[in-house]
Amino acid sequence: MDELAALSRQVNVPLGVSASITRPADVTALSRSGGPQHVVIELARVGGITRARQCAAVAAACGLSPSLGRCVSGGVALAAMLQLAASTPALSLANECTCHQRRDELLLEPLEIADGMMTLPQAPGLGVEVDRAKVEQLQVSAQ
Repeated sequence: MDELAALSRQVNVPLGVSASITRPADVTALSRSGGPQHVVIELARVGGITRARQCAAVAAACGLSPSLGRCVSGGVALAAMLQLAASTPALSLANECTCHQRRDELLLEPLEIADGMMTLPQAPGLGVEVDRAKVEQLQVSAQ
């Protein structure tokens, strides 16, 4: 975090930290370092929805700007990211979604994109249903 703090003092560009954030304590360390003021939280890197929500809460309490980033492949993970962003007030900034290949989402109904925005799924749970037939097609058996 010290190197990031030093870099942020040398440039006039707002910086964000992503890869160094793996738990809420990392967000606290970033805040104490006086480094970048933006925290990009990756669900897979921090260990899921609950830990991501904790990181966002800590960031907001420390006066940092949290957002979500780097959607892992697959529609289920993207649905989780969308639901987290919609249900966590601290995540009010634009959230990054870099899903380049959305053709194999493994969902019965694809997630909708309109005018550069993703529509929040409205069904129970994460709001999506897994296409079991697609999963079975991709299943590899050990022999």
